[in-house]
Amino acid sequence: MAKISQKAQTYQEKWEWNIHRAKGVRKNWKDLFRVDLARDFFDGKQNPGYPAEEWITINKIYAHLKAQLPAQYAADPYFYVKLRRSFAPNPFQIALWEKRGKIRQSYLNYLKEELRLKEKVRVCIMDAHFAYGILKVHYKADTVDNPDAGDFISDENGVLYDDDGLPLTEPDTIPINERYVLTRVHPDDFLWDEDASTLYDTWNWVAQCIRMPLSEAKKDPRYNKAALRKLEGK
Repeated sequence: MAKISQKAQTYQEKWEWNIHRAKGVRKNWKDLFRVDLARDFFDGKQNPGYPAEEWITINKIYAHLKAQLPAQYAADPYFYVKLRRSFAPNPFQIALWEKRGKIRQSYLNYLKEELRLKEKVRVCIMDAHFAYGILKVHYKADTVDNPDAGDFISDENGVLYDDDGLPLTEPDTIPINERYVLTRVHPDDFLWDEDASTLYDTWNWVAQCIRMPLSEAKKDPRYNKAALRKLEGK
């Protein structure tokens, strides 16, 4: 059985304590603003205790929030990439950067449609009526075995070396299907540190709860194999 080092154990205990404290702050906040009750009302669970055959729910909360949503996100955003003003203009450089800016502008507007930005932002706006909305922008890639794993990496001048003078070798895996991803994160699956405020420069750390099948986790190189062997999937 693999043993965890003292340093790793201390590091784990530190983060478990940080997460525990942050969850406590979030619970106090949710209780204060009755977040779960508001969500129940939105879902139509509004019967205070009358027999079901004597109660009919007319969900005005759901209807009101749905009616507000188009006004809160009425139009698709359109991205512009513009050059900053320069006091030492170089016509050739300006033309080059303007061309690159137009390419990046087109790409951003393409991604907006391809990644369904408006649809996901609308869900985040609904989340914000009860807690806060979170849209995660990240980069993702799949990996496959590298057929050249272990071979020396070289260019036209020969083998390449690292800073320690050792030859560079091909990695065991290589990325494929590289892409940008927009992911709506449920507010209950996201944490800030206990001292964080609304301004991002006060966030010492953020954390997201990620769930996946055990079979998928075993294929992910980020996770410790010995620790995964002790788990049982749900």
